[in-house]
Amino acid sequence: MADEGLVPAQDPVVREREELSGRLKMLREATGKSQREFAEVLGVDHSTVSVYEKPDGRVPDLAYIDGFLAEVASRTDVTADVRKDTRDAYGRLLRLLCDRPQERGRTHGYRQMLRVYELTLEREALTAELADVRQQQLDAAAELASLQDTGAEAATDRQRQQRLEESAAALEQRRAELARRRQAVVSDLDAYQASRPPETHPVGVPPQQMPELPSPQRNTPPHARTQAIVAGAVVIAVLGGWLIYRMTGSDEVGQPQTSPTPVVVVTTMPPGTGSPKPGPDPSPSPTKTAAPKSELMTDLDPVAQGDDYPTPNYLRVGSAVMDTVHYGYGHAFIFTPSTDTDYPSGYPLPCGYVDGFSEYNLDRAWKKLTMVAGVSDTSPNDAAEITVSLDGKVLFKERVSVGKPAHPSLDVANGLRLRITFKGADPDSHGCDLGNVVIGNPTLTR
Repeated sequence: MADEGLVPAQDPVVREREELSGRLKMLREATGKSQREFAEVLGVDHSTVSVYEKPDGRVPDLAYIDGFLAEVASRTDVTADVRKDTRDAYGRLLRLLCDRPQERGRTHGYRQMLRVYELTLEREALTAELADVRQQQLDAAAELASLQDTGAEAATDRQRQQRLEESAAALEQRRAELARRRQAVVSDLDAYQASRPPETHPVGVPPQQMPELPSPQRNTPPHARTQAIVAGAVVIAVLGGWLIYRMTGSDEVGQPQTSPTPVVVVTTMPPGTGSPKPGPDPSPSPTKTAAPKSELMTDLDPVAQGDDYPTPNYLRVGSAVMDTVHYGYGHAFIFTPSTDTDYPSGYPLPCGYVDGFSEYNLDRAWKKLTMVAGVSDTSPNDAAEITVSLDGKVLFKERVSVGKPAHPSLDVANGLRLRITFKGADPDSHGCDLGNVVIGNPTLTR
């Protein structure tokens, strides 16, 4: 006989779903905003916030989680530990979902989401470790410079100098290995993110920074289901009337020829399109698809770009957080300096000795370009100089830094070739100060 007093154990997936949705709701309420207000801040539909706060709702992707937490962090005093626990709860839920055979074909999607989550954590850990090694290198270099300035004449000073030089060599090897591993992780992450469709709206972008993206195309217009039912009823009525007419009308021998009862067909027209013209219905002529009023430049392929060797010196499509705003994959160009390669001569590539560019064909089809140009919040270096030129004419040139992006709005009317160039902000640093460049929401409008 079963123990009637025992409470059945809760399904771990249900428990983790309740944990995550409860945290999202709690953190959103900590901002003092309703679901609709918070959705406007994130730049998503109200239903998105609502469904993610339900224990039985859809599982959000990492872009939403990170954009959500970045917005919460900017508006509340919620601790970093609470935000980390929310991210951990998300990871636990994905791992449990991946182990459930009853998810009916959704396991592959959950595995992709889990892989993106794990790669993101690995990338962040490597970035933090790289920044720590870089700081140790700077400290060692400063100490060596101090010894050289004072003159290492004593035996103890010479031994100290030798130890510092050995430490600097070991740190450089460590930095190169970390950079290599991080680049591999970034490449894998880009591949996984590219295999998933981009978000319709970048999570975390305030409405005033939202690009004017065209509405997603629907297979049917609004209220299509109602119109389809009405149209079906009309067709049935017409066919029925015709059949009655054929059975009782002029085809019967000896019966007078009578006109069929006219059938009035009511056509539902979209608002503002006017009434249909009388007369025979002509064959539908092919309609010309209107060009979109706006487009993200990340949808364009570059026609020219910087070299691949000794380091890839050009922009690529990605995701980033800049000034606490998260730009989802497909809504940002990014460039991360790589210093783990050698010159053909065999000498190591110093610092971030790079300046690069990407060039695009605008086809004289656009009038305006808006973007947010800056440096990633996680960048080891904090500055960059970004230049935008059109057919050889400079439209924008500015030094940007962490937390201080620029918001240029540029006239590109009748322009053909647009080039975005980036380099270190300090000419004397030889590129050593070049940060992780981000071009957020580069949007072209007609």
